[in-house]
Amino acid sequence: MNPVDELTALAHAQQALIDELQVDKARRHVEWAQAQHELVVAKQDYLRILNPRWDFIDGKLTRDPKWTAPSEAKRQAHQRAIAERRDEVTACSAAEAAVDTALAEACARLREMRAAWPAALGPFPVPETGPPDTDE
Repeated sequence: MNPVDELTALAHAQQALIDELQVDKARRHVEWAQAQHELVVAKQDYLRILNPRWDFIDGKLTRDPKWTAPSEAKRQAHQRAIAERRDEVTACSAAEAAVDTALAEACARLREMRAAWPAALGPFPVPETGPPDTDE
């Protein structure tokens, strides 16, 4: 394989990596949003068991007589669920940051390849519109 074909293949492989990382980034962002939503729901569930339900009974604001204080085990279970959801959000954020870093590095390598491409070989094999500009 001649050097031009090798460079062209390398440039296309780099663009394929960028495309794959962009898809992975989008998927991880969806996972993060879902984990964030689950954390909010877990917090709401915890607050729901801690607070008595109030209602107007005979024209007076009265605590719901059916409400009972949660057991310590139930409170701890909810606190553990919140901690687990928080850990999931943190893990998703870290994974998304890792993909962002990999994507930025891949785009930088492709820009370097484009800048170093000898003009005598013709246009760079991967279109200019390929990778996003991550310098913003």
